[in-house]
Amino acid sequence: MRGNIVYIALAAVFGIIAGCGRPNISLVFIVLYAIFLFTRKRRLFLFSIITICLFYMYFVYIDHHNKTKLSGNMTLFTIRFIAPISVDGDQLKSIVKV
Repeated sequence: MRGNIVYIALAAVFGIIAGCGRPNISLVFIVLYAIFLFTRKRRLFLFSIITICLFYMYFVYIDHHNKTKLSGNMTLFTIRFIAPISVDGDQLKSIVKV
């Protein structure tokens, strides 16, 4: 089973490429990869197709939605810390509201 992980990881890479970049070119590679898996590794065919679909859906819908809805083309997982250059003790208490 160890060597079979490579096939599923490659399917995930194809899903990411299809979701992020050029879907037309990557769909050709996905179809060729699916034909290869169907002829050589039939038991991994379904797992790989599901992996491709999950990664494709994530990068097309969720990640694209996060980049368009948030400012500055940031993703949802980006954390931004904004603090003044110099903070006194009194200002720190007012910021923290202790």
